[in-house]
Amino acid sequence: MADERYALERRSGGEWEVIETGDHTGWMEDLVRDGMPSGEYRTYDTALDSPVSIWNGETETWTPSHEVTIEQFLHDEVTDTALTVKLHCTERGIELIAPGHGDRCSAEGHGTPVWIEFRDGELWVRVWGDIGSENPTHSIGLAGAREAYRDARPVFVVKSVSTQDGGTYHSFEPFLGKVGDRVIVADPDPSDRCEGTIVEIVPAQAGFNPPMVVVEDESGRRESVAIEYIEQVIESDGDADS
Repeated sequence: MADERYALERRSGGEWEVIETGDHTGWMEDLVRDGMPSGEYRTYDTALDSPVSIWNGETETWTPSHEVTIEQFLHDEVTDTALTVKLHCTERGIELIAPGHGDRCSAEGHGTPVWIEFRDGELWVRVWGDIGSENPTHSIGLAGAREAYRDARPVFVVKSVSTQDGGTYHSFEPFLGKVGDRVIVADPDPSDRCEGTIVEIVPAQAGFNPPMVVVEDESGRRESVAIEYIEQVIESDGDADS
């Protein structure tokens, strides 16, 4: 039937077996609650290809699934065309599923060009802008989008990272060093490696200059250094010089 969107499933031999189908899940949950044989059960939304609720046999209760899929219709006002996308949300992260788009390592129709995850205490957006690349073409950290930075925005540095397949991806990260911190400068020329104290931070100038820091070494000599060459930041005590 056209309205048979939902399914009651039981796990059997490692696979989920459909027991009943219907246009809503309430009666399916009642069916299990009222005396179905013990086992693993779930209700499933076949339209969104996502579990709705999971049966806990120990507590004999239904709980919402940790996997949620949201389907959204997108309209292009310029070309008057439309695209329906899905956001598949799990505890691991959120993936964008769009018709005709994917990534190199997934089967056709099952890939994602955009992945959002919470890693190392920060939100990250991984983008596969090239389906021929196994690794993300862009890896964007959202630390700089914190509301705490609204009035004190950090300087960002773009780092190019080589991948095993011979390509590169770009990581956009906030530079968290501040005036007074000591830094180790990893210049491409080993003879020019040095250590010093940040005395000034110079934001990037649109179009040509990258973000820079002015570093003063122990002799008092100052040098402007591109932030991408800062290998390590050693935070100052903050109030030591105040």
